Amino acid sequence: MPASPRRLLTSVTALSIAGLLLGSLTASPAVAQPAVPEPAPSKEPSVTGLPPDRFIVKFRDMAQTSSADRIDTFDATGELGIVVEEVRPTGDGGVIVEATEDLTVNQVSEVIATLEAQADVEYAEVDQFAKPAAATNDTYSNWQWNLFEAQGGMRVPDAWKTATGAGITVAVIDTGSTPHSDLARNSIPGWDFITDTATSVDGDGRDADPNDPGDSCEGGPSSWHGTHVAGIIGAEANNAMGVAGVAYNSTVQHIRAVGACGGWSSDIAPAIIWAAGGPVAGVPTNPTPARVINLSLAGEGMCSTTYQNAINYAVGRGTVVVAAAGNGSSPAMFASPANCQNVIAVGATGREGSQAPYSNYGEEIDVSAPGGDSYTGYESAIISTDNAGHQVQGEEMYELKQGTSMAAPHVAGTAALMLSANMQLTPAQLEQTMKDTARSLPGACSGGCGTGIVDAAAAVVAAAPARPDVVSATPTVSGNSRVGSTLRAVPGTWTPAPVNLAYQWLRDGQAISGASAITHVVTTADTGKKLSVRVTGTKAGYDSATQTSAPTAAVTDPANDVVAPTPTITNGDTAQVGEKLTARVGTWLPAPVTLTYQWLRSGSAISGATGATYTPVPADLGKTLTLRVTGKSSGMPSTARTSTATKAVLPGALSAVQPTVSGFAAIGYTLTAKPGTWAAGTTVTYQWLRDGANISGANSVTYRPVAADATKRLSVKATGTKAGYTTVSSTSAQTDTVPTPFTDVPLGTQFHREMSWMAAEGISTGWTEKNGTKTYRPLTTVNRDAMAAFMYRMAGSPAYTPPAKSPFADVSTKQEFYKEMAWLASRGISTGWTAKNGTRTYRALDPVNRDAMAAFMYRLAGGPNFIEPDTSPFADVSTKQQFYKEMSWLASTGISTGWTSGSTKIYRALTPVNRDAMAAFMYRFAAKFQAEPLDS
Repeated sequence: MPASPRRLLTSVTALSIAGLLLGSLTASPAVAQPAVPEPAPSKEPSVTGLPPDRFIVKFRDMAQTSSADRIDTFDATGELGIVVEEVRPTGDGGVIVEATEDLTVNQVSEVIATLEAQADVEYAEVDQFAKPAAATNDTYSNWQWNLFEAQGGMRVPDAWKTATGAGITVAVIDTGSTPHSDLARNSIPGWDFITDTATSVDGDGRDADPNDPGDSCEGGPSSWHGTHVAGIIGAEANNAMGVAGVAYNSTVQHIRAVGACGGWSSDIAPAIIWAAGGPVAGVPTNPTPARVINLSLAGEGMCSTTYQNAINYAVGRGTVVVAAAGNGSSPAMFASPANCQNVIAVGATGREGSQAPYSNYGEEIDVSAPGGDSYTGYESAIISTDNAGHQVQGEEMYELKQGTSMAAPHVAGTAALMLSANMQLTPAQLEQTMKDTARSLPGACSGGCGTGIVDAAAAVVAAAPARPDVVSATPTVSGNSRVGSTLRAVPGTWTPAPVNLAYQWLRDGQAISGASAITHVVTTADTGKKLSVRVTGTKAGYDSATQTSAPTAAVTDPANDVVAPTPTITNGDTAQVGEKLTARVGTWLPAPVTLTYQWLRSGSAISGATGATYTPVPADLGKTLTLRVTGKSSGMPSTARTSTATKAVLPGALSAVQPTVSGFAAIGYTLTAKPGTWAAGTTVTYQWLRDGANISGANSVTYRPVAADATKRLSVKATGTKAGYTTVSSTSAQTDTVPTPFTDVPLGTQFHREMSWMAAEGISTGWTEKNGTKTYRPLTTVNRDAMAAFMYRMAGSPAYTPPAKSPFADVSTKQEFYKEMAWLASRGISTGWTAKNGTRTYRALDPVNRDAMAAFMYRLAGGPNFIEPDTSPFADVSTKQQFYKEMSWLASTGISTGWTSGSTKIYRALTPVNRDAMAAFMYRFAAKFQAEPLDS
């Protein structure tokens, strides 16, 4: 970013809320003009010592010194109880050696003295390690004197060697946030607590958006104060831009409680409670409670009960509260909330380490921190993230500002570093540690500056828990103690992970030169000896530990072993769960050789897998498999050979089974998914679909159609999962279209299902009323023309071209349902009446009686072969009566069983058929003579 012209900055005070008793707001802080410095060159690296456990040893005549001679020289340190091992030559006549454990300063001196006392050693010294002093590559890091300068800085880079704030959330209760690249990665969602719209400026009250729209007061510029404060705490480091925050790996939670001209304690106090994870009416609980709260704001007056209660609540939950002392050059006892109990009240210092001229003072001040003092040079202010907008947001930028508002976030960031090093610290413990480790001001202080300038490095070291021990495990050795075999150290579990492990192989208890890897290839020199491995675990911040394995059996030479070919897994390249693996073992000599088998998963024996074949199980998924074959021949030691590993085992292939749907696809009825038969152990889950799209929340084996399903077709997708197998899905066939419900046929009405089926099949869709609803008119009689239409549709609306001349004298070719009535006549289902003049009539608008209905259906069924009974099944139907055969046939099929009258059955042959009964007849007819219509 190009540098802006350098300008002297005006003071940036902490946000002030004055006159709380009068309920008035003060003006917002003065805001500096944009002043972004040019990037300065990075600092040169300095040499600092690592833990002193590595040395350079220079021999007097390296060419004449054998490896055995060097080992004897290094073994001299054993008298000190310290083991050193050769790492590598330096290339200039020296050798690097390394102790197997961390050493104290005195031990380092003793090792050097012991080595230099050897006749063949010219000198020995610590191998030093160089690294950059500034520790970050941020563009303006050299402008951040507040972090590293000896006079006015806080030794923050040294603190970063121990902690960077990871895992700690710092709440910044301020004017809110503006978008900034240097803050984006470390920011998490907060809340806007301003209730007064005149103060909030964003047009609403409390909400989830803590964005800073600007805090312009009476036409003045906006301060973008919260953005600047947040950058001091948590600006991202090592991103080759901008600045680094004090706790650059912490997360910053922006909480807006200050707006135009300031903010109310009635908004700030709830913000404190919410930041600490407490309940606030009308606001969801903070999902990421802060361990540190920064309050770069101040008002005139004594600490209010509202403030004190909120602060006590936060501290009671383990949250550290940091408050700016104020910029009035006056006693801090009148600046709130810095004068409240249980806060860390922060005064400001300048670059020379003197009290800043604007800073409040007094016994209320706990500590001081860099706040900047531009009166000694504009670059002596504090650079941080900012915004270029005058009154409303503009582009992101960096700016120099000063004030106790800048000092407080230095302390909040240090608190985050301390908690990152030791999360068990209470707020009281943290405050006392910070005060105890603060350094005296190198410059002047008048009226009280607390215990001194915060020393971040000292505070973090003091906060860190006592150095614990690495928890070790006894290692074991895997592999065969045979010449040519590879032994592997199995260290066990060392905690806390990760632990750096170093290995030294031993032959009969003596170190084997150069054998310092996790594996050791057994050589002829090992023959007859027992091997073991010594493991040393080291971890930064922990004392090291060393454990030695039990010795192996004595090493044997395979020269006289059984001749053993290496087995081959024939289908190892396509190994998958559930598919059997087979192997070729070759010919073992001298015969006879007894072979035994052991399958291994990633090198470890699989319990029970001792056959010549093996079928991978879910535990093998992603692992490689090998087969170890052991041959035993009389008089010879057993010999083992292990195959080449398979490729990583793939998931098994699970076969999908198409589900079916049973039930009636209509609103108010229940559909059931039938998954079919999946492979044993498969878990089947369901997703119901509406016209092929997922129905939200419809994941049960059953589904009850709702209003949204009307006019849609339903199906169900079954997904099968089985450990070790691919997940597969299959979708059922779709149901018939779910009918639009009839408003005059409520659920529970007699023949409701049958009438709904009529609509679903398109046989009768009812009437559309003026209000857009559908009605069925169940008690309306069915006329002969409508019956023709119903039967035509139930027959599947077959392809049919009606004759140009009507077969009935009383039916016009233009008449509604003419095609259907002509089709009925063509099928012989209804021939109408023949008049005296030879013409036929259909009487289309006459109602259909129950006897005629029976005849229609008998003929529609194809006139099945049926012998009517000698005795009528109905008391009111004579065997001589017209359509007797058809009515008795209808009864025999169960399509109509009539009514029970006393102990007899009656049919009411001449009663007109209503639309509800007609639906029942047709539904039963379809079930009897067609495929089951809507049930499966």
